[in-house]
Amino acid sequence: MEVTEVMIDAEQALTLLKADLLSGSDAWIPSYNDGLEVAISEIEILARKERVKDRQEKRKEGRWTFLKGNKAECSECGSICYIACYPYTGWARYCPCCGAKMAPPQ
Repeated sequence: MEVTEVMIDAEQALTLLKADLLSGSDAWIPSYNDGLEVAISEIEILARKERVKDRQEKRKEGRWTFLKGNKAECSECGSICYIACYPYTGWARYCPCCGAKMAPPQ
């Protein structure tokens, strides 16, 4: 048996399942309502996870271009940042303007 992936509209499926649960038309079948409640719960969990995944954005990755003095430019947003000279603790790992994760200088 070949398994295929099928996309469904979660909101439409929830509406239909909840309507079926409320109608009680097949309530005489043992555990029918329990099965409907489990299906509703699982679809709600999956829909919530999908919404969270859609909101998450992949973090940008960039590099510092070191300029004269104590300045560096972000390759992602072009902002110029001042790097502390004393005591110099190393390169900044994230751009304070756009949040890009910066690769170590080479």
